[in-house]
Amino acid sequence: MPDDPLAALRDIHLPENPGWWPPAPGWWLLAALLVLTPFLGRMLQAYRRRRGRPRYRSAALLELEQYYQDYQSRGDKPAFVQAVSALLKRVAMQCYEPSRVAALSGKQWADFLAQDRDAAIRENLRLALEQSYSREVGADAAALYQFAQAWISAQGKF
Repeated sequence: MPDDPLAALRDIHLPENPGWWPPAPGWWLLAALLVLTPFLGRMLQAYRRRRGRPRYRSAALLELEQYYQDYQSRGDKPAFVQAVSALLKRVAMQCYEPSRVAALSGKQWADFLAQDRDAAIRENLRLALEQSYSREVGADAAALYQFAQAWISAQGKF
């Protein structure tokens, strides 16, 4: 038996310093989060935009139908034209850049709405929108209703 049992022990030694590779699992998660966040954000934004389109279109079409039924029962053409113009403005603000649409009125607003339409539709629309605040509106309300229905239905289809 040795005299000093502690003499057989080795000295304290420290482990090697950890290397920089492979990183800890937390760093992998952080890297994945940084790479995927913009991609997932754009996907979520596109999903919300796509999901919201039919909702405002269908709500606007229902509102337009209600305005037309009110017009048919009361016969108040100026109120119908004003309501349709306001509805089209709200839909346009959803579909286009608000700064581009908000300031439009009168002939410019009619030209914006009837960009790809023929001259007769454009003239009827211009006449309706310009006379909407007078007592007598010379435009055809049924044609305005059909135009508004087609215009709202066509929005948001890219």
